[in-house]
Amino acid sequence: MPVDALPPYEDEFGAASYEVCLCCGFEFGNDDNPRTAEGDSFERYRWKWVQTGTVWFDPTHRPDDWSLNRQLAAAGLDAFRPDLPRA
Repeated sequence: MPVDALPPYEDEFGAASYEVCLCCGFEFGNDDNPRTAEGDSFERYRWKWVQTGTVWFDPTHRPDDWSLNRQLAAAGLDAFRPDLPRA
């Protein structure tokens, strides 16, 4: 994603899918749209999700061996600063 991309992301990437992430609950096209929700960026939404305990939106899909640190590292993010990419 371009560093300067701001919500709503449909302005940058086209029509929203309105899919909900089973992990964090982010709804693409709603949670990032200031006309329908707070208009959070992916970074802000992820930061709030981590700060509130990484509760899964649908815990039935959470792998038994799931690790926040591994998931963030796989995305190139620092587990201690999930709002910022790793250097």
